[in-house]
Amino acid sequence: MPGKLEITSYFSLVPELWADRAGLRALGGEIQFGFESEFSEIEPLLEFYGPAEGLGISLETPRITALRVATLCSNLDHGDHRAILVKRGGPDFLPRELFRDDTGNVELIMPPRASLAQFWEEVSWINAHLGVGSLQAMVSLPRDAFFAAGMGHLGYLNFFNELDTLEKLAAGHAKAQTGKLPGNNFLHPYLGPMTELRHRPLRKYYVENARGNLLSGEAIERISRREHSFKFVGGTAYRPDIAAPNKICFEVRDAHRSPERLRERLARILYFWRRERELNSLNRFAGGPAFDSGISFSALDSARQALLIRACGIQIPARVLGHAKPTFAYEVFRNFAYPLRNWAPWLELLGEGNNERVDSAQRRYLAGLDQASGLGDGKAREAIQRSLGEFAEESGLVELFRAEEMRILRMNHG
Repeated sequence: MPGKLEITSYFSLVPELWADRAGLRALGGEIQFGFESEFSEIEPLLEFYGPAEGLGISLETPRITALRVATLCSNLDHGDHRAILVKRGGPDFLPRELFRDDTGNVELIMPPRASLAQFWEEVSWINAHLGVGSLQAMVSLPRDAFFAAGMGHLGYLNFFNELDTLEKLAAGHAKAQTGKLPGNNFLHPYLGPMTELRHRPLRKYYVENARGNLLSGEAIERISRREHSFKFVGGTAYRPDIAAPNKICFEVRDAHRSPERLRERLARILYFWRRERELNSLNRFAGGPAFDSGISFSALDSARQALLIRACGIQIPARVLGHAKPTFAYEVFRNFAYPLRNWAPWLELLGEGNNERVDSAQRRYLAGLDQASGLGDGKAREAIQRSLGEFAEESGLVELFRAEEMRILRMNHG
């Protein structure tokens, strides 16, 4: 019989791991942890860092120095990742240099740690003393250990990226009355839902990486360079490039400025990586289809297509204007066809044969688009985002995914 399991969070299932100093293992290999934080607020950094030589920026008042550093970062060419700040004090674990990244922010990159306790203590110190930036974490395993799980990791990514997308939309719907709209990440070319455009190469790399292929040279470099890379998802990303060819990483990309969400995403990865039965239970989701934004958008009539193009548009970040073409990856208006995808394969995987509730929510979404068509661009976009959240709430999909998640946990627990 399945054991009883009450879950309030994944961290509540594995809190003891955060006290580990000896090093954690999973699937026969050592787990390592990495951390990045992107800072748009420069002034708190200046307590421990100063401008690098050769930038022409002298150390004046923190406010003025921060303003000059921020101005320099925003004016450097795309791809210019030079060192911006150099360490002047603070704990030994702080990196010697902070670099300008392609967002125009200042990026702190920590070396990998084997001890989760040490890793989290350092992350917590950075957040407390330098400010909470845009947080990302990497978790890695040796390649052989990682692929000992077969297709389980791909199933994990497919299942949880769909659940996380729907859950964030539903949570945004609940907060819409406060002025915070659901689906802001759908307007971001690098943080939207996993699409077939990105999922197709993900599947290819996953299979080939397991065979020891596509782990060097141009094949590995394009993962971080191409705008349609599978790394660019508003969830947990597959990253064979970060520590290639010896390690395979998961990267948490949707913590934003929430240390609590970062910890919860890490706890979920560790929970499944360290429990092979649960991870194997996700094998069947390895074939779960991604959202084909091209097909779903093309199925709309011309008036609704025109509305989404007008209201949601093409989003090319200012920092890459002049370097990037308005390719499919930047045509974020297609993301807003997400509710209209064919949900039947996922309903089948979730053991739900009746899609009447999903059909009804899709009709409501189309009606929402029609109601938005008479509004100006900004108001129309807001209305469309609200309709996104309503779909996630009314379709019942969050409940179906959650029920399957709990079934897996309870089936393997105890």
